[in-house]
Amino acid sequence: KKTVRILTFFILKNHSYRGGGGNRIDNMKQEIEANYKQIKRDIVNIIESELERIKNDPDLQHLVLQQ
Repeated sequence: KKTVRILTFFILKNHSYRGGGGNRIDNMKQEIEANYKQIKRDIVNIIESELERIKNDPDLQHLVLQQ
């Protein structure tokens, strides 16, 4: 938890989240939400890609359950 607090402090101290209205918290929340959604999309793409790779590999096909 200490590492998270240090990283949070560093992020808040070194990044400006001021927008048109100067609302730092709302801008920070929007940025965090956008990052979360992008990471989630990236993970889904990685999983789909790896499943396809495994399905196409004769040595690994047995690892994928067929529906």
